[in-house]
Amino acid sequence: MWFTLILAMAPILHPPLIVIGLFSLLIILSPSPSLASQLWLRVGEVRSLNASPNATIRIGARGIVRVIEHGTSIQLVGLKPGVTVVVIDRASHLVTVSRSSGKDFYQALRTAIYGMKGLKLASDVQPLEVYGTLLRFSDWEKLADLSRLHQGQYIFRAQALPDVAPQALGRFQKMARDKGFPILHFSAQPQFTAHVPTAQKGLKEAVGDTLSPYGVRVVASESALAVQPLVRTQVILAELNRSQSEALGVEWPSSYQATLLPRFTAAQGLAVTLKALEAQGQAQILASPNLLCRSGGEAKFHAGGEFPTTEGVTANVPIIEAAGTS
Repeated sequence: MWFTLILAMAPILHPPLIVIGLFSLLIILSPSPSLASQLWLRVGEVRSLNASPNATIRIGARGIVRVIEHGTSIQLVGLKPGVTVVVIDRASHLVTVSRSSGKDFYQALRTAIYGMKGLKLASDVQPLEVYGTLLRFSDWEKLADLSRLHQGQYIFRAQALPDVAPQALGRFQKMARDKGFPILHFSAQPQFTAHVPTAQKGLKEAVGDTLSPYGVRVVASESALAVQPLVRTQVILAELNRSQSEALGVEWPSSYQATLLPRFTAAQGLAVTLKALEAQGQAQILASPNLLCRSGGEAKFHAGGEFPTTEGVTANVPIIEAAGTS
């Protein structure tokens, strides 16, 4: 029920005293709209609702749905993602429009959060928002699994406990490394956010798709540096007799897997085999440098020395040229 209160005060004059009193309270009662069940629409979906002829229709937020009258019924058309209230006579409808069918995702998310201490779900916004306090990172992993299963979207605004936030940040850093992204900066306050450099086109969208199941905010910042991970490569340059190496059982690997810094594991077996051949006079190790370069970049080395040369008949200025193997 809606209550309208009118408070009136009138002075009563009574010579020689002035008495102020007589408060009158008037309550006017009027019927309130009844709240109907929530409606879920996809963008472009049409839903029909019963309505009386010449029904009074009111819409909250504009541009989310379109209302088309058809005599004793009306049609709701989803225009863009969002949440709005549509009142038809005395019936009030909370309409949620999303790009995919979000009803199943909402119900699954609500059921999961109901059993999680500290987390709460805000369903009156679009996308959905999860807020409160994150007590266990495993709870967040469950929400991410539901997001992948139902292809639903939500925004994670909850604050993590001091011992839980590092777990989440470490998980996101590992996901970025596995995807081959540059070194990204993540922050947990006031909301979990990934900061990506604006210089790299398409990086914000790629990071957003990767972190979407966790509802992490992704922002492009000019202050964020596009730093690629470092890769250390061990190169062995050797001369050896192929027939002798095959007789001694040297099998060259068809591929080699590198690891990113700071963890590095060198392949010792190949070096030991070459040293054995070198001891028998069947091989000669010319150089074995360790190269450090950016992921996706180039690394160069030179094994040998330099010597001066001259060009032309009257040239007096020597030219330094490299000798050896690069």
